[in-house]
Amino acid sequence: MNNGITDIKTIKSQLINYNEVILPYTLKKNSNIKYLTLVDGIELFFKGGIFEKMGNNKIIIRNGSFVKGIPINIKNNNSNIIYKSRFFIEKERKKEDTPEVKKLKEIIKSQEMVIKKLTETIKQDKLKIQKYES
Repeated sequence: MNNGITDIKTIKSQLINYNEVILPYTLKKNSNIKYLTLVDGIELFFKGGIFEKMGNNKIIIRNGSFVKGIPINIKNNNSNIIYKSRFFIEKERKKEDTPEVKKLKEIIKSQEMVIKKLTETIKQDKLKIQKYES
């Protein structure tokens, strides 16, 4: 049974928040991978699974208890590459700051303002001193 997708609109919607990776690329274990590959001469998109490891021209993914090797390059009988599979990983999400980090950022911001004010005061005082010495 083949659950590959060929509909471009469906594929585009599946790839929202995903970036294509160009191999060689260091994939992080347990990252979610989707892919396009050639099956019986037809390019199909698959929702993929969780990255396990790479080996012997394959990316090994897990989907529940099901483990599968996706060919990186598909070769003909003469070992010539006839197709390169395309792999997509989730975009890194910007993490929300914890309340503690937010508080520390506020402290840093206020300290920067104090430093700026003190620097300006020192400049003005230097100018006054120079004016009196002249």
